[in-house]
Amino acid sequence: MEERSQAQHGDDEFPRNKTTYDHDVSNTQSPHFSSGTYVVQVPKDQIYRVPPPENAIIIENHRNKINQQGGSSRSCCCSRRYICIVITLVVVGIIIGLVIGLTKLLTKHNDPQFNVKQVIVKKLNKNHHDKRTHYQYDVTIEAKNTNQMSRISYNYKGDGGISLYFKQKNIARGDFPELEQDPKSLIDFEVILGNGDKDKLPEEVERSMNSTNSKNQRLYLSLSMDVPIEFKVWGISSMNKNIRVSCSLIVNILTKNSHVINQKCLSKL
Repeated sequence: MEERSQAQHGDDEFPRNKTTYDHDVSNTQSPHFSSGTYVVQVPKDQIYRVPPPENAIIIENHRNKINQQGGSSRSCCCSRRYICIVITLVVVGIIIGLVIGLTKLLTKHNDPQFNVKQVIVKKLNKNHHDKRTHYQYDVTIEAKNTNQMSRISYNYKGDGGISLYFKQKNIARGDFPELEQDPKSLIDFEVILGNGDKDKLPEEVERSMNSTNSKNQRLYLSLSMDVPIEFKVWGISSMNKNIRVSCSLIVNILTKNSHVINQKCLSKL
């Protein structure tokens, strides 16, 4: 009766929050309790169907912080990825630029420039085996290496030919000498041409050869050169060319005091 009255009293005080538990004492190991029904009373102001406002604010702040950390980590990963892509593109661009520059350096070769400085005609002595008169043309040529910004040198192979013309007729022939030219250099070399089987000079050429007065003398000649060249970069062979050079000359006389008054030389492959 006492237990029932106590239960009824609990129902009146907490009509909505009554919690009952059937506790079988026989199933427990404690010998102090007997079987029966017990009522656990909990104060009404301590039962929450939803979290209290202060807890809700804490949970909401915690969720926002997690979301912000996740967003910042994703943005950080994206930023690192973009930086890696930009660095990779820059490195690739530098490598491509170096390759292109080196390729241009190795493939872009300026041809040498030639100028005729002097033309002299000499009469050779006759020998017992050949009664014909032979003449020798000594031509001094200047060669300029025009590759000023690179280490390109020339190797003239020596199997080229040179021909001298007067009034579009060949009067002498010879071989181009074998020689080497360093980068950014200017060299002079002499070429010896022979008149071959021609035992007589053109009248104007013979007059110029025997003249002692160089004033008001004009003799128009042309020189053709076939020049095989090997281009070298830092001493390493890079390419070979066969250049044809044509020069139009105006000289005063053909003696040791000869000099070129005017000329124009053109090179072509």
